[in-house]
Amino acid sequence: MPQTALELLRLLAQDASADRIEEQARRAVDPESGELALRIRAGIDDHRRREAELSALVDTAR
Repeated sequence: MPQTALELLRLLAQDASADRIEEQARRAVDPESGELALRIRAGIDDHRRREAELSALVDTAR
């Protein structure tokens, strides 16, 4: 696995911001690695947003 791909995985594991991941993705030899990392980050963000919305809904219902 190329070093840049490993760094992208490390950033995802460290919960790095999309900006940091995008910065590293620009250095990627394989542009697909960077695009995939950004899509994963967006999915994580979407999941967290939905979780927060559902939590707020449950709190409101109580």
